[in-house]
Amino acid sequence: MITALSRALGVWTPIRFLSVLSVIGLGAIASPALAQATTYTFTGANYVTIANGASCTVGECALYTTGQHATVTLTLSAPLGLNLPLADRSTLITAFTFSDGVRSALGPSATTSLHGAEIATDGSGVPNAFRILVQRTPGPTYPVNTPSNPSARVSSIFLMKNSTSVIANIQCAARGAGPGATPGPGNCSSSGAADGGTSTASNALPTTVSIGAPAVAVPTLSEWAMILFASLLVGSAVFSLGVRRGFT
Repeated sequence: MITALSRALGVWTPIRFLSVLSVIGLGAIASPALAQATTYTFTGANYVTIANGASCTVGECALYTTGQHATVTLTLSAPLGLNLPLADRSTLITAFTFSDGVRSALGPSATTSLHGAEIATDGSGVPNAFRILVQRTPGPTYPVNTPSNPSARVSSIFLMKNSTSVIANIQCAARGAGPGATPGPGNCSSSGAADGGTSTASNALPTTVSIGAPAVAVPTLSEWAMILFASLLVGSAVFSLGVRRGFT
């Protein structure tokens, strides 16, 4: 009885040890797949100052009200660090959504662009200073200086820590990428003249920021293959050790 117990302990102790090593090893292998995408939502206060176009006959006409506000949601490939200075973070942004209270859009796409995303953080990693500009163009093609064509116009949202400014259906004077802008013909690097089809809304009130729970990425097929291969190696080693101990 004692001999059998000692043999059992002799076999299971290294097996348990290898099991612990396998968990550690698999965690190390899978770690590249565990990048935590994090969503930051910037919500402006309700509009205070409004100037709606009096004769909008072309483009994306908008009628703003004091009951509306702007929202921009940025999805970053990883959480922002602590105490970051104000700098462009657009390279970390994998997707974004925005709404001016009249329309919502998802980007990046051919008609939506992130024209700039400068963000600073406090000691907890929460954005405490930012300048975020997103744009939307109705659709291709994208001619310039043709006010009668809807595609020559652009709408934008500009959110800062203590202010919101939105403009709808303004003429685009020049196309091109601005600082931090995603590529695509939808970018307007210079706004043209406002006319009867242009509406604006703004406030000088704080913008609130909320941070969504990090989403753990699902391992890719190649990463799953590595995990399975490591599991087979560990299982084979455990089995071989058990067989050898059984014959001693």
